Amino acid sequence: MENGKATVGAVYNPVTKELFSFQKNVGVFLNGEKVAVSSTVELKEAHILLHIGRSLKNRDWGLDLQKTILASAKKNINLGSSALDLCFLVSGRVDAVIYGTMTTLDISPTIEMVRLSGGEVYDLKGKPVLFSSKPQNIIATSTPELFKEIKDVMKILPA
Repeated sequence: MENGKATVGAVYNPVTKELFSFQKNVGVFLNGEKVAVSSTVELKEAHILLHIGRSLKNRDWGLDLQKTILASAKKNINLGSSALDLCFLVSGRVDAVIYGTMTTLDISPTIEMVRLSGGEVYDLKGKPVLFSSKPQNIIATSTPELFKEIKDVMKILPA
């Protein structure tokens, strides 16, 4: 970390033997090949990773959101690894990742990977997330248009 931002990082998936890595001002790579987010702008074409979280206050919100995403997106899956989820976003395998509760410090290198590969990680107000040790709701998308469409269907936001 330098001035509150990750400058270098890596995520290794031992199952697939894939190394996702980045270096500030250089780029994001998968096994040494440069990667970038998808150009998907419509929710109906998007592959979404959704993690509701275990928070009681998010449970009803998350279940309602799950129903909305199932009816709106092309596919909805859950890999179970926050860092790997965002690596799938940076490599164009998925188009958005939504977390009910996430401590952004835990995934700061992968947030920088998203930004360097052309995507963004937003809070629910549409501002780029800041690194925090407090859990927060976040939406990472490949394009601003996709974020807007996801935000528009999320009329049931937690307080």
